Amino acid sequence: MASRGHLVLAFVAALLLSGCAVDDRDMVTDADASFKKECPYPGHKHCPPEPPPEPPPGPVEPDFPGAAFDALRGPLRMALTPAGRLLVSDSRARKIFTVDPTTRLPDGEVTMDGKPTAIAYLDDVVYVGNPSRGTIEKYDADGGGFAGDFGSGAVAHAMDMAVDGGAGLLFVVDGGDRNVKVFDGAGQLQSTISGPGIALGEFANPIGIAVNDSLQEVYVTDYGPDADPANIKIFQYDGTFVAEISGAGSCGMLGCSGGFSRPQGISVAPDGRLFVADAMLAGVLVFDRTTMKQTATLGGRDTGIPALRIPAGVVVSGDNVYVASNRTHSVEVFEGGAL
Repeated sequence: MASRGHLVLAFVAALLLSGCAVDDRDMVTDADASFKKECPYPGHKHCPPEPPPEPPPGPVEPDFPGAAFDALRGPLRMALTPAGRLLVSDSRARKIFTVDPTTRLPDGEVTMDGKPTAIAYLDDVVYVGNPSRGTIEKYDADGGGFAGDFGSGAVAHAMDMAVDGGAGLLFVVDGGDRNVKVFDGAGQLQSTISGPGIALGEFANPIGIAVNDSLQEVYVTDYGPDADPANIKIFQYDGTFVAEISGAGSCGMLGCSGGFSRPQGISVAPDGRLFVADAMLAGVLVFDRTTMKQTATLGGRDTGIPALRIPAGVVVSGDNVYVASNRTHSVEVFEGGAL
C-alpha cells in the first residue's frame, strides 16, 4: 500500500500536468480566473471599487430650494457668495435666502428653527447665527441641508459675522458677551477680542463686523447707553486695539452736523473704505480708513433714493452697494455707490 506522502506527491503532480496552477486562481473569489463574472452594476461584489469623486473645480455656489418673490419679511444681515450673489438672513421670516443681485429678489431659501441673525460663507458652508439656540449653525451650500452647529455655551447672541477666507477664520460679534469670538471653519474657538466695558477699546453694544484681510484688521460698530457717542472700533487680528471712529459729528452755533448714532452692518470695499448702515439716519455712511473721516452718504432720511427704513446690513460688490432694508422688506441697491 502506498504511503500518505506518496499520495500527496501524486496529487500535486496530477495538478501540474493538468495545467491548472495555483497562481491562476483569483485571490479575491478563490475561483478559477477563467470563470470570473462580469461586473453587473457598479457596487456589486464582482466590480472594482468606484474611484473617489473629483473635487469641485472651485467654490460651490449656494443652491437652495426656490423662494417666492415676496418672501422677504425682515432682512437683517448680508454676505456675498463666490459668484457675487447675496446671502440674506431674515429673522422675521425665520429663513435665510439667496438673493439675485440684478432683480434683488430671493431665488432660494432655507427655513430655520429660530430667528437667524449673522450670516457668512466659508469653504462651501453657509454659517448662520441662531440666538434662539445660542449656536452658530452650518448649512451645506449645495442644497441647504443642515450640517451641524457649534458655539453652544460659547456664543450668547451672534449679532454679525465676517470671514477671512484665506486664513479660514470666522469672526463672530457676540452681543450677549459683548466681545468678538474668532473660530476656525470647524467651529474651534481660536481667540477672543475685547470685552464689555466703557474704557477705550471695550464694547457697550457691539453690532456689526467686517474684516480687511490684507491689513488683518477687524472693524466693529458699537453703540449703547455706555457708548457716548456711537463709534466704529478697529482691532488687529490678535486683539490689539488700533483706533476708533467717533460718531459724535461736529457742533457749532448753527447746531450739529455729521456723526451717526445707530450703526449696524459694515462692509469693506476693495480700496479699504468702510461702508456703514445707520438705522437712525436711514442711510449708508462711507469712511476713509486712512483719515478716518466720513467722505460720503448714500441715501438718508429725507432725500434718500432708494428709500431705506432701518437699514441693517450692507455689502459692497463691484461698483454697487447693497443694503438690507428691514422695514421695507427689501434689498436695495445704490448702483455705482462704491465708485
